Amino acid sequence: MKAVYKYKNLYIFFNSILNYFLITENVLLDEYGKCEGNLLNLERRDSKYKQLTKEQRQGILEKLLQQIEENKLKHGAIKKVSCTFENLPCSTNSIQKGKDIKPKDYSNNLAQINNTALNRKGTLRSLSFAIDIPKSTLFEIFKSGKYIKRISSTVKPHLTDKNIMDRLKFCLSKVNLANNGYLLFDDLYDYV
Repeated sequence: MKAVYKYKNLYIFFNSILNYFLITENVLLDEYGKCEGNLLNLERRDSKYKQLTKEQRQGILEKLLQQIEENKLKHGAIKKVSCTFENLPCSTNSIQKGKDIKPKDYSNNLAQINNTALNRKGTLRSLSFAIDIPKSTLFEIFKSGKYIKRISSTVKPHLTDKNIMDRLKFCLSKVNLANNGYLLFDDLYDYV
């Protein structure tokens, strides 16, 4: 009997904790904020909100009783116990919910890149201001490589196919065939 009296106050405390869970789970309470009868024997009602089952209520009580040291509940025990059960305040708030926002379509703004002046395309900051796209978004677009390909610099952009062929012809013109069949390269000392 002593053990029953020892935990009588704790049982009231745990009932109030379960009452807190039931408030967040939309259980009807009386005018004093308490449920009628034993909290563990409440039946589930049809509701658009998920209700705690008898097993979950019993599990909460057992887990909280395991967290007692020197007739006191450990610091943070309620939060830990509530996180172990599904759809309780701690677990639902701690999980970051995904956003239902579709990414903006910047195709019209990206088409303006060809029309912007070369001096406004030098940095991401100036380009983002010129075409009215946030700098971070423009960086993500560059990083993905779907819409815009990076060029090495505005002074020395990537070569076109015609430029590649011209450079290849120039390099081949500097290679000479020797008498023994070996290839000799021009030393290019007379070029700057």
